[in-house]
Amino acid sequence: MFRFLLDVPPEPTLAEKAKTNIWLIIIALAAMVGIVAFFIWKRRKNKQEC
Repeated sequence: MFRFLLDVPPEPTLAEKAKTNIWLIIIALAAMVGIVAFFIWKRRKNKQEC
């Protein structure tokens, strides 16, 4: 019983969690950049029409 309790791995740190989810972070950043670029493009298009 005590051996099982001692073999429990420690909680991963924030840096270790980020390494495992690096692709998710990259995709999220790319999506945010795309959304910002879309709104900038839309605003410039509206200024040209006026």
